[in-house]
Amino acid sequence: MVLILAFGAGAGVTYLMTKPPEVSVEKPKAEKPPQDRVAKVEKAGSLSSSGKAVDPRSPGVAARDLLNNGVPNRHRFEREGWDLAGMGAEAAMSRMEQLNGYTDLQNRTAFIRGMFEQLALSQKPADSLALLKRIPGVLDREAAMGALLRSWRHSPEVLTVSSELGIAGALGLHLLKSRSKDVSPQEVAAFAREFIKGSIRGSLLAEVAATLVKTDPAAAFALGNELTGQQQMAFMHRFADGWAAEDPEAAMKWAATVPDLVTRAELQASIIESQAERDAVGAARHAQQLPADTPGRVEILQAVAREWAAKDTRAAMQWAATLTDEAERNATQTGIRASAPVGIGAALGTEQGLPVVSGLMDGSAAQRAGTLQKGDRILAVSDGAGQWVDAKDTNLADVVGLIRGEAGTAVSLRIQPADGGAARVITITRQQIMHTPGQKLIQ
Repeated sequence: MVLILAFGAGAGVTYLMTKPPEVSVEKPKAEKPPQDRVAKVEKAGSLSSSGKAVDPRSPGVAARDLLNNGVPNRHRFEREGWDLAGMGAEAAMSRMEQLNGYTDLQNRTAFIRGMFEQLALSQKPADSLALLKRIPGVLDREAAMGALLRSWRHSPEVLTVSSELGIAGALGLHLLKSRSKDVSPQEVAAFAREFIKGSIRGSLLAEVAATLVKTDPAAAFALGNELTGQQQMAFMHRFADGWAAEDPEAAMKWAATVPDLVTRAELQASIIESQAERDAVGAARHAQQLPADTPGRVEILQAVAREWAAKDTRAAMQWAATLTDEAERNATQTGIRASAPVGIGAALGTEQGLPVVSGLMDGSAAQRAGTLQKGDRILAVSDGAGQWVDAKDTNLADVVGLIRGEAGTAVSLRIQPADGGAARVITITRQQIMHTPGQKLIQ
């Protein structure tokens, strides 16, 4: 097993995932193969390689026997940690304390890794987390956290922890999301306070709050009291999003009590935009109920329209038409066009530098025309002046921009059919793309 630790901007932590090895070394042919020379610490009174009865709880028994067999150091120490932890946490902790002054970092962390991988399987998560407090060194503690995370996640071959979270942040998030039956949100918050600093702690506390708000909003909000500045603001936004997913009405009532006007408006925007992903009708109602002088009110309405139009364009357009303020009506129409533009309704990808049709929207202009099929390559597009623009190696967004236009106008495409037929020119009349609930691409 290899442990690589890298620190600084962009650094991550990578663990090579292999089970603590069962090691056996072949002796020279001139010797008679020894019987069970690899130390197996299984029960009191087991025999060492010398044949003498030993107490398996004696520190270093497994390591000494494996050393006699010529096993590489890091495997020896890792196996010793695994075996001692199998007999009990205190036996392993006692040996680990003896190794605190050991100068070989690789061997010491190998012992800790084996120890905590065993403890992750043999005791409650809360007990393993409590042992972390007894590890003084940062590198040693991160080795222990990495071992716990690896075992609890049942991760294959290699686990790479994002440098955005660090090993402690990744472990805390895993406990919150995947070990909720064993570890409470309050215990995860305590873990964050104990082992994590800076913005990562604020981010993890925000995730805890988003979970805890389901059952205890007051306790969830209180988690942000220890944060300041940008961390506290980020916490409040995440808290608001989490509450909006559970009870948007209650979340909006809470946001209305925030005294600072700008902060209140930002939180209301977070709640409404989060709600729009699940309930566009309710989000639109909340957006329209905001006072006219609310900072960012127009942008909030536009965001609701954009989200709504991606699911049900016609309903979003009908709602936008009811708005009496011209600026708000224009903003919502802009939001709708961002999700449901005027075009031909073809999904495009790129292959060998050419735009390729990957599907057609059901009910779209392209589907109704019947002249464009999945797999067709677009060779060129006629621009507004009637000039052909070569699509080869052209940015896909630029090609899409040429295809879109005003409803009722025509666009011509030179295509290479997917069936290998001769290139030809087709013309399709643009129309408003209409998303509908449950709509799928025609493959």
